Amino acid sequence: MVNAYSLLFIAACSVVACKSEKNKTDEMASAMCNCFTKLNDSIPSEAMGVFVKLSTVEKVSDSYTTEIGKLGPEVLEKLNRALMSTSTPGSPVKNCLEEMDKKYKTVGGQEGEMNRKMADALKGKAGCEMMVTLMRMQAEKLGK
Repeated sequence: MVNAYSLLFIAACSVVACKSEKNKTDEMASAMCNCFTKLNDSIPSEAMGVFVKLSTVEKVSDSYTTEIGKLGPEVLEKLNRALMSTSTPGSPVKNCLEEMDKKYKTVGGQEGEMNRKMADALKGKAGCEMMVTLMRMQAEKLGK
């Protein structure tokens, strides 16, 4: 028979589990932002300005196409080169992301939902605007 103490214990465990998941999501979002700050020196300031601006707009994907289109070809080339380096084996960002993946592989949830939660966790954190923008775009793409 379930008594009031058992129900209270179950409720308390649920609250702790939710708080623990939020803390892990916040921690994971910060870790990912830290990985991507390794790109900051290789991204032109004009492109970083776009990420800062887009980190707060309502519909990121629509605005991204417009704002990126305003950048010159040289800036776009540097931006693309920097972003592509995130998948280059041995690059600082790739290594950082692989370590992060090992550490947080148990954090669950659907990808779009997780991107949204991580973007929310990073909102307003200086230096993380690129991550907020990219995560929000991915969440929009996945319909979350």
